[in-house]
Amino acid sequence: MLQRITTTPSTAPGRLDGWRRGLLTGASSALLRYILIIAVLSAVGCLYFLEMNRLSDLHEQIINLRKQADLLEQDNIELTRQWARWNTPSYIEAQAEAAGYTTPAVVIRVESRAAAANAAPAH
Repeated sequence: MLQRITTTPSTAPGRLDGWRRGLLTGASSALLRYILIIAVLSAVGCLYFLEMNRLSDLHEQIINLRKQADLLEQDNIELTRQWARWNTPSYIEAQAEAAGYTTPAVVIRVESRAAAANAAPAH
């Protein structure tokens, strides 16, 4: 006949039950467990809200940067239009007239003496 082993190994879960029962029994240990659970949940909640606060700050910064990028894009478009207008010949002529650099409407031709001598009839 086979003999059945009656002792439990040292790693068996039932072996430590007596030790556990003695450690956390009574009203004070139940209160300690509740306090420990509340402390752990409070710590997790604080970490969660801290990260949510950081996420909210990052979201606000992203919104502000997008607004700033939109404003810069509008400024860029306006400067491109202004640059294109400044490079048109009509604008350059208008600015030259306003500054007094106009081309005369009448052309005065002064011939040199050598050219006049060549063009003069011989006597």
